[in-house]
Amino acid sequence: MPGFKINGRGEGPPNDVETMRDHRWKIEVATGNETLTIMAQKCNRPVYVTDRVTIPQYQNEIYLPGRTKWEPVKASFYLGEDDTLQKLRDVRDKSILVEGTDQLNVQNMAWNDQYKTTVTITVLDGEGSGIYEYRLEGAWITRIEGPDFDYGSTAISIITVTFSYDYAVEQKL
Repeated sequence: MPGFKINGRGEGPPNDVETMRDHRWKIEVATGNETLTIMAQKCNRPVYVTDRVTIPQYQNEIYLPGRTKWEPVKASFYLGEDDTLQKLRDVRDKSILVEGTDQLNVQNMAWNDQYKTTVTITVLDGEGSGIYEYRLEGAWITRIEGPDFDYGSTAISIITVTFSYDYAVEQKL
């Protein structure tokens, strides 16, 4: 594949002329005193939607921008034999469950800094350097979808994690 380089290896033109590809994502989840890094198989960019406010004006209508809402981000990654899935579940459970039980922790949910974290999504170039960075502020895990178990399948197991967040900051690196 022309222009495809990973970690400086491969043939083709230099990476400054390579087009951006959509399959190189690094996701970092702050988990207290450490950061969980996942190389994503698939991920969507943060997107916001602005409601349209309609104001009647005689026989006409005037439209103004209204409330802005950020859409959830879904990231998929290959399930390995490491403890990444368990760490993601721990991040999720820390935010919504009383420690050691399966009861909702309403007190933690009332304080943003106790159940929300920062998630950084980095788009990588052919050499593994960051091109764009999206920082999801006030993020929390809303869903973890595991693979369906099928004895007759030889497919690679994929986990999908859905993040909700207060807002996102985009930065060109």
